[in-house]
Amino acid sequence: STKMAGLKVGCIPRAYKDLYEAVCPAGTQRRVPKELWTLCAKSSSLPDSSLEEIWSACAPAGATSCELARDSFYKSLAFIALAQQSKPVNEKVLQAYTDTELPIPKLSSLSELNKTAETFYRESLPTRLGYSYQELKEMDVISVKLKPERKGTVFKHVEYQVESTSLGSSVTRRYKDFEALHEVLLQKFPYRLIPRLPPKKLTASVEFLEQRRRSLRRFLLLLVRHPLLSSDEVVAYFLTSSSTEDFGMHLKDKHKNVKDEYHFNKYAELAEEHVNKGSKINFDEVHSQISLMHRIMSDLLHVAQAIERRTLGTRDDMKLLSKNLDTMGTSSVLDSPWTSGSDEAWTFMKLDFRNLVDKFSSLSDTAQQQAVQETSKFTENVHLFLDLITTYQDLWDRRDQVHRRHQKALGKVHTMVNYKDHLQSQGKHMTQKDSNKYMKRDADLLVIEKRNFFSLLCLELEAQLVHVNLAQLPEMFQRLVETQVDGHSQFLKCWEAVKTVTDQMGRHKLSGAVAAPTSLSLGSSSPSTTSSTPLGSQHVASPFT
Repeated sequence: STKMAGLKVGCIPRAYKDLYEAVCPAGTQRRVPKELWTLCAKSSSLPDSSLEEIWSACAPAGATSCELARDSFYKSLAFIALAQQSKPVNEKVLQAYTDTELPIPKLSSLSELNKTAETFYRESLPTRLGYSYQELKEMDVISVKLKPERKGTVFKHVEYQVESTSLGSSVTRRYKDFEALHEVLLQKFPYRLIPRLPPKKLTASVEFLEQRRRSLRRFLLLLVRHPLLSSDEVVAYFLTSSSTEDFGMHLKDKHKNVKDEYHFNKYAELAEEHVNKGSKINFDEVHSQISLMHRIMSDLLHVAQAIERRTLGTRDDMKLLSKNLDTMGTSSVLDSPWTSGSDEAWTFMKLDFRNLVDKFSSLSDTAQQQAVQETSKFTENVHLFLDLITTYQDLWDRRDQVHRRHQKALGKVHTMVNYKDHLQSQGKHMTQKDSNKYMKRDADLLVIEKRNFFSLLCLELEAQLVHVNLAQLPEMFQRLVETQVDGHSQFLKCWEAVKTVTDQMGRHKLSGAVAAPTSLSLGSSSPSTTSSTPLGSQHVASPFT
């Protein structure tokens, strides 16, 4: 504990610091507004009159802003604890805590207070995203499965089973339905992160369909993990509507007259007040950082796919080896005495080969399972983050289009102003038609300027969204290491099982095919021999001897 600067007595408990961090998370101004303080203090179950008394005792005298700095916030916590003990709220009571820890108030849990603070800042600070990666990740889990049967009489098409965990829904969608969703969202949210769709192909291979299925899942994941898009009615309709016949066309018709976000976002008209004057420099720097991260994640995806290809290569190699071992173990090509003579080594080798078939087949299966784990736990997560970065670059390009329209409109207005000034210098006036045109362009310019600032505000928030997702990078590498450790452990077990068989290869003949020595009988003109033929085989002369 350390001495508290705001109070002459007492030591700060660790709980005070934890409460302050919960109410003032990183990225805020580190001051507690009265509205937020009241929301958090209400969990003390004290009456409103007591809370007002505590606030008045802690708020700086003559302060214009209704906020508590850190030490004043600590003081309020001490007073709340005293009030909960039915003690008076004044400085004299605190004298009893000289050189001892100040009392700890009974409030909601740290996580609940943090959630209250985050909600408050989201609603009151339009330039702050206010979400953690874990919160974004928990918004929804999406599953996209390729339905086995193809539909259509002449031109066959595939369908996807789309499931949402948070909505508890399961719907069937076609690729053109995804196209309709993408079109409507771009129309409604031109300044937000709307992901790209995977390409379309008339004759699609199995591999292409699988890659597109993964891409469509990532597309939906980025939508449902977006603070604004996740709660939008268009996305919810796509994920829940049971309609399947011409769903894409119906979706576009339903929202064909929808206005873009500028018309319904409460911060659109006031965006200029929230955009930093140095935003141009900041955005150029962000754009440079995003480009660098795009290159890094592209390289990381290349590495992830290379790891996956090597594992699949091992799967195919082990499968091929198992197949050839099975062929050698069952083939009768070399069984003829004419080719083997009296050597029975091949007979025993065939047995060993058959024993190895299942072992190498297990290695192939293990490699297949390993590849699946590498894809789901590492490659797809890398691809998802890369898709997010690419989406931001697309948004940047759309924002440039807004800026160019702004510059073009500004140029037209300046032309009209110069024309008006020229007429006035000659004692003339603009015609009513030109005057109406001038006023219309002036009004259009005002709207475009407001749109320009709103697009900058959105660009800032979407950049924060990309930054928040950086928190998944440690998890990515943890998953990579976990899959490799688990995979290699399974491979080791399989190879040890192979070794138990290979260690015995070639030993059968040594242990079971030893001939007895020849002995001679006295008085006999011919030698008497005693021989042992393994497995009852008959001796046949080889044509090669």
